[in-house]
Amino acid sequence: MAMDAKPFDRCFQIAAQNQSPLFQVSRLFPQAKRRLFLAAYAAMRLVDDLVDEHDQDSWSQDPNMAALLHGRVERWQAQACDAAKGEFQASADAYEPLVFTALNHTVGRSNLGEWPWRALADAMRADIEKRPLRTWEDFLTYSEGATVAPAAVFAYILACRFRDGRYTTPESIDFYREKVRDMAIFCYLIHILRDLARDVARSPQLVTIPEEMLRDAGLDKVLLAQWIHSEPQRIAPLRRLLLDQAKACRDRGMDPLMRDVSLPFLERQILKKLVHHYTSHCDEMLVHFA
Repeated sequence: MAMDAKPFDRCFQIAAQNQSPLFQVSRLFPQAKRRLFLAAYAAMRLVDDLVDEHDQDSWSQDPNMAALLHGRVERWQAQACDAAKGEFQASADAYEPLVFTALNHTVGRSNLGEWPWRALADAMRADIEKRPLRTWEDFLTYSEGATVAPAAVFAYILACRFRDGRYTTPESIDFYREKVRDMAIFCYLIHILRDLARDVARSPQLVTIPEEMLRDAGLDKVLLAQWIHSEPQRIAPLRRLLLDQAKACRDRGMDPLMRDVSLPFLERQILKKLVHHYTSHCDEMLVHFA
């Protein structure tokens, strides 16, 4: 698997920026899996940051912004899907060509396929279009791309074997998608709870909480922004509702993930370490917001 290190250097630079728990545990991977992780994580981070870093409220003043972002997401998806087939070719107008070259040399030598990249791109389009999350079902639909797809890729990386220059897994990506879904949503809800004040301050669009849940807590996004710092006790019912959903997802999803997904010893320890990180946060919040 010898190749120029520059693509993976660029992936490392992107992946290391926010020191996420996934990035931290990835340091334990052997080189082949670490390269697969860095390429996949960096590519997904790129499109997520592309959408999140733009001021969502400015789109209403700039009618060209949404179209510009749509175009960039479309290009990202096309390059990711080409790389997933091992067919990406850097060109003068390619978006972050080093990252997709790394993806080409890793995901392009795997049976991971195109679904995760298409699913994540659709979630990003939902953000750009400001598709409303009215119900819990809307939230689950959005989560399929926003969190289940990246989590399924990580489960794939944990499970895969690298032999004769290719990555293969005992099961298809659809298997990992099903087994990881509830725990992925659990982790996503913990992220939402952890980052709620920051996201409210940045933009209402970053608050991915269903409207029906806000109503059940006696809130809307305006009241949430008004009270989260000045009267935080008034948003306690919302935190409790989110924690109840998180706990239900954890209780439902822990056994299928830990029992049914076959992993080598090291990778199982990595998964346990990651799960412990999120369950500990959840337990602390359950005590704090009891």
